[in-house]
Amino acid sequence: MNNDSKTDAPANAGFSFLELLLVTAVIGLISAISIPALAKARASANEASAIANLNGILKAQISYQSSGAGGCGSLADLIDKGILPDALEDGELSGYSFSLTGNGPICEIVATPIEPGISGSQSFVADTKSGIRTQKEPS
Repeated sequence: MNNDSKTDAPANAGFSFLELLLVTAVIGLISAISIPALAKARASANEASAIANLNGILKAQISYQSSGAGGCGSLADLIDKGILPDALEDGELSGYSFSLTGNGPICEIVATPIEPGISGSQSFVADTKSGIRTQKEPS
């Protein structure tokens, strides 16, 4: 039996610079492709959430009016009555800002993206007369 055989790892074990560079380039390419898609998916989710929140605010406004309160209530009024959750207290939720205006029985709720193009690309408007629709941008 000969004990002179080498049991150490070969001297060239490990990755070469070229292999590491190639892996880094592939990871960068995958990131460049997927990050914009993720941002677009997040904006779409924010828009869907804004429409759902508008629907909830619209129903809360109708409930507020039918309770004998009269005209349009503010977000604070709707929250104080327990009709809306506290999450809307500052008027912002899921990348959108919500504002209420109105006179008499017709109330208008507008949802605008906090960061247009990032948190959402469309604004929405709802009123107690005609429901929810996309807000047209002024030309």
